Amino acid sequence: MALRQSENSLFYGVDKITVLTYALLVFMGWLNIYAAVYNEEHQNIFDTTQKYGKQLIWIGTAALIAFSILLIDAGFYTVFAYWFYGIVLLLCLLVPYFGREIKGSRSWFGVGGFGIQPAEFMKFATSLALAKFLSNENLVIVSRYRLRLKDLIKNYKNTLIAVAFLIAPLLVIKVLQDETGLAIVFVAFIIVLYREGLSINFLLVGLAAIILFVLSLAVAKIIL
Repeated sequence: MALRQSENSLFYGVDKITVLTYALLVFMGWLNIYAAVYNEEHQNIFDTTQKYGKQLIWIGTAALIAFSILLIDAGFYTVFAYWFYGIVLLLCLLVPYFGREIKGSRSWFGVGGFGIQPAEFMKFATSLALAKFLSNENLVIVSRYRLRLKDLIKNYKNTLIAVAFLIAPLLVIKVLQDETGLAIVFVAFIIVLYREGLSINFLLVGLAAIILFVLSLAVAKIIL
């Protein structure tokens, strides 16, 4: 009975250490914002007219969203994983043409006095889509023949599909939105594929491409 109660708990399966670590980092970040833009006339850290007060609103909103996500059955995300990916990728394609320009980059949709950046949601959508692809019917086939997912991912077709899930948003965010920092985040997903058995040759080729890119920038500055 105790086991059933724990499985039915809202926080069943939640990595509490990770959540607490994240909460601590958010709290420290909030204090850093308060220290960086401290205003003698607005000393209250909860003052919503200041950046630190507004940040607290976003922290609270994020906590409510996280709690809401826990309330939704996990099967919902499995069923609509590809839909999330497609819709958010479409938003990333549209934002350079219909978004608000901020500091030379048009990667935000203006909603009243707030801005929404689809590229941030693309991380979540990519994680869902990639997880579904790696664990859905393909995993059933592998387990049926007593093979490992490592053997499956070595199949070139599945490898190309998995990499395509990462390359598509990376190119859209980098080329159309010129958000290099966000685009680099998607490179980290390659580590997930390597963990599932992706050949190290792909990582070596990617590393070589990065090195060549950095060297080309250095040489260009020297020549100019």
